Amino acid sequence: MPPPPFQFVHADLGQPDTLAAALKDVRAVFIVSPGAEDMVKLVADGVAAVKAAGITTIVVVSVIDVPTGLFKVQFTELEGSVKTSGLDYTILRLLFFENQWSYLGSIKDESKIYSPNDPAKPMSLVAVADIGAASAAVLAASAAHANKTYDLISDTVDFNAIVAGFTAGVGRKIEYVHIPYDVAIEGMVGDGVPRWQAVALVELFELVDSGNYNPVVTVGTSDLESIIGRTPTTFKAWVDSVAPAFMTE
Repeated sequence: MPPPPFQFVHADLGQPDTLAAALKDVRAVFIVSPGAEDMVKLVADGVAAVKAAGITTIVVVSVIDVPTGLFKVQFTELEGSVKTSGLDYTILRLLFFENQWSYLGSIKDESKIYSPNDPAKPMSLVAVADIGAASAAVLAASAAHANKTYDLISDTVDFNAIVAGFTAGVGRKIEYVHIPYDVAIEGMVGDGVPRWQAVALVELFELVDSGNYNPVVTVGTSDLESIIGRTPTTFKAWVDSVAPAFMTE
């Protein structure tokens, strides 16, 4: 049996001394910006290690331009450090994941989705599979994507459509339960999300609800289809593919 076309190595952005060995004989580096409060420093350390290893190409995950809030501060600084690094870079900007696994428990146990979002306000979602396809395409042809920033959107739906999609997918009525922002923060913290991150996520929800953050309007057409060469995954297609996991036993 031939060996797998990949190799696992230990590389920790929080431990820069682990990076040199991991980067040996590497052509390009893909940095998934970590969900950490010191994310900007961690990514900067990673970029510095890439330069020190003599690698010239990086692909970095960011967030579709946010008008205000903590994510605005973090990702503006992060993108600035990448763009001024002297490396050939590609920035992949995402927003909310289309893969709504966080509602698995409440859908299976209660047939409910709890969220602070206005159910009629559209959100731009991106499927994890589409992110993977786009990342692979960019890394495989990095020269064609050098020094470019892409906004990746698979589908745009509101929570009314999300609830309808799950209702059709699992074959029973799913109810949307609107909760206050502060309750959402405490719920996320209770589930293990760091408080700073829960607050920053709710800041995004508030921007979406206010109508001041609609990436479809802000950035226009997503770059995703042109990168992956196919129609992105719709929310309905994703729900249909995973519906059995959300059904009651």
